[in-house]
Amino acid sequence: MIRPKCGIVTFALILSLLQSDAAAEIAADKEEHMLVGTAIYGICIGFGYLSGTEDWFNYKTCLIPVGIIALDKERYDKKGHGTPEWADVRATVAIPVIIAGVTYTVYEW
Repeated sequence: MIRPKCGIVTFALILSLLQSDAAAEIAADKEEHMLVGTAIYGICIGFGYLSGTEDWFNYKTCLIPVGIIALDKERYDKKGHGTPEWADVRATVAIPVIIAGVTYTVYEW
């Protein structure tokens, strides 16, 4: 059995306790991106089921609008309305990609 090193665990705990307000603000921003990406993905999936077109609007194709909106939001930020960051794009698509990956693994692998 492999046990984690106590020093690594202690270091991680100390870092989590020393988070600054700026880090908390950044984390809150990324959480908002994750929630919006998940909501867009859920709406797309729901639309597919309600319209009876789940063959088209499925877990794979619903990643497309999430990615487009994530990139478009950063393009909007780049025009002077915020700070464009690739981390925001990754945060927006993170949960939908995890859901799609798990769905693919469970149902099609």
